[in-house]
Amino acid sequence: MGYDLRITRAQEFYSTTPQHEIPEAEWLAVVDADPELSVATLSDPYYFPGMVLWVTRHSDRYGVPWFAWVAGCIYSKNPNGPIIEKMIDLAERLGARVLGEAGEQYLSDGRVLGWERTPFEKADWRTR
Repeated sequence: MGYDLRITRAQEFYSTTPQHEIPEAEWLAVVDADPELSVATLSDPYYFPGMVLWVTRHSDRYGVPWFAWVAGCIYSKNPNGPIIEKMIDLAERLGARVLGEAGEQYLSDGRVLGWERTPFEKADWRTR
């Protein structure tokens, strides 16, 4: 288990309405335009369909950070500060936002709106 964050156009984390979906082709165009990202292949460790690797970044704890497109949103599991920052950057390019499982929203200035509902102790994602 872990704690997921999503890049989404929906108002709520668990919303999957078609009008708020990020089309896979649009996501892949953003990935293709970003030299730091690469679509994972079968030879990559822990590969699964929809996986994209942040190849220029390495996390000692989790290996190469990853993002995954599933059902119209992009998610990552247990993201730390740099991964959250990248997610916010990607969300801005997609006209979306970053939401956590508890419905909190992550902002580029480090604030987390609604952080009181999360398992975290601080309202600033840059401290994670």
